[in-house]
Amino acid sequence: MNTELHAILRLLQDDDPETVGLVKEQLAGRNADFLRELQRIRPTDDERVSRHVSDIAARIEARAAEAALAQLCANFTPASDLENAAFLLARVLQPGVDEADARASLDQWGARLAHLLSGTDGALERVMFLGDFLGHEVKLRGNTGDYYHPANSMLPLVIESRVGIPITLALVFILVGRRAGMIIEGVNFPGHFLARHEGVLFDPFDGGRILSKADCRDILERQSLAPQPSFFAAADSVAVFVRLLANLLYIYQTAEEHDQSERVSRWIRLLTVR
Repeated sequence: MNTELHAILRLLQDDDPETVGLVKEQLAGRNADFLRELQRIRPTDDERVSRHVSDIAARIEARAAEAALAQLCANFTPASDLENAAFLLARVLQPGVDEADARASLDQWGARLAHLLSGTDGALERVMFLGDFLGHEVKLRGNTGDYYHPANSMLPLVIESRVGIPITLALVFILVGRRAGMIIEGVNFPGHFLARHEGVLFDPFDGGRILSKADCRDILERQSLAPQPSFFAAADSVAVFVRLLANLLYIYQTAEEHDQSERVSRWIRLLTVR
């Protein structure tokens, strides 16, 4: 073990929280090559050091993810991969988030849905099976009790908790449906993001409930809006990601979290100013 790494490990074993905090802050600015070396030589029987190294790793990975996210936003197109963008956003804002388990859940749910859909006849029946599976069996639901919590906008956390807001729940429906062979599009409806499959409009926030024209009018009337064709247009990947970020921006601005607000604002500008 070289002298620097030996000294770092000793400092991470220090009993003074301030000392450890300063060391971790400095190490979080290192690159991934240094991190791999540190992880290789850390004592596996020292839980404190393992915990500190894991935290440093999460910070380094979040910094790399933030650079990747800025590049992605600058080059995002209507056909870009929304799934990877949503996971990348979570890695930036929630360092150390368990992405592998979330993706595995999507795969498992997609496989289960594909089995349920075998033999179904028509879009309406497929949407009914989709809503019954994700809304009742998986128990995805709207977080009405803590609607404006940032976790509701983080795809892996929504998958883990099974609660979210309209746009993230719609995204789960879209991604699970895709794995089962269903083409589901997002609908950038004012005040309440919706989803649609072959003309059948439904609400992922309400367990996949199929919506009538009257239901849509009710949503609009609560906002003093009249129906317009543009409200029912399919949302491409750019529109979905911008709306997801806009929700986060509102949350951070309301909470006066200025650093987070500026980060999200920068990503929105990269997406929308071309």
